[in-house]
Amino acid sequence: MDATSLEDIVDFWNLRASGRSVFPIPRQLQDDPGLRNLVIDFLKHHRRPWRHNPEVCDHASIIRGHSRSRDELMAYAKTLNVAKEPDDPSDSPFLSLQHWYPRMWDEWARDKDGAVADISGEAEAR
Repeated sequence: MDATSLEDIVDFWNLRASGRSVFPIPRQLQDDPGLRNLVIDFLKHHRRPWRHNPEVCDHASIIRGHSRSRDELMAYAKTLNVAKEPDDPSDSPFLSLQHWYPRMWDEWARDKDGAVADISGEAEAR
């Protein structure tokens, strides 16, 4: 994301509001070694083996901010060298690249993109 882009900041907050575990990677700090280590730790923490088949893992996605290009996203991902633990039986990746933003505001598509069922902020009648 670009920390100076209002659209990217709003997208970040919307993803957080949807209940996702989100870690922002601002363009302005993407080359910082400390941030890179935090990103790698985040990716390792969110790579979870399946209970019945530990050779397959769920993993985090890096979602491209609106102000960033696909090429920039791919270039950044290539700089993340996540080391696999020696006893790790899985060849699953630590991340995937997501070039699209979840359709959170489209009621029909919301559940198809993994967004929450109701993010309108309106209270249900009881």
